[in-house]
Amino acid sequence: MSERNTVNDLAKWVRGFDYDAIPDRVLEMVKFSLLDALGGAFAAMKFSHAAGDALKILDHGGAGNCTIIGQDRRAGVVDAVFANDMLIRALDFNDYLPKDPNDGFTLGSHPSDNMAIGLTIGEQQNSSGRDFLTAM
Repeated sequence: MSERNTVNDLAKWVRGFDYDAIPDRVLEMVKFSLLDALGGAFAAMKFSHAAGDALKILDHGGAGNCTIIGQDRRAGVVDAVFANDMLIRALDFNDYLPKDPNDGFTLGSHPSDNMAIGLTIGEQQNSSGRDFLTAM
C-alpha cells in the first residue's frame, strides 16, 4: 500500500497528465516562449560577454552528447544546461509576463526559466516535441 503524501500525489498527477487536455492557448504561449528563448540565445551569442564567458567554460569540461544552442560542439548534460540557460538569459530580453488564459492575471515568472533544462534533458532522453511541450 502506497503512502499518501505530496510527492506521491505530484508523481501521480505527472504520470497521468494528458497532453490533449492542454488548451490550445496554453500551447501557443509555450511555443511563443520557446521562440523567445531561442531568439534571446542567438542574440546573446553576438551581443553578450556573459554568454561568451559561459561558452568558454565548456572548453574545460570535455565532450558530451548534448547540443549547445547555436554551437557546433556538444557538451555533457550539466554543462549543456548551464550554457543553454546562460545563452537564453544573458540579455534578459524575456522579461515579458504573459496573462494567464484562465483568469487574465499576469503570470509571475519568466516562461523561459525552464527551457534550457527541458531542451537539454529532452534531447538526452530522445523525447518528442510533444513531450517537451507537455513538460513546459
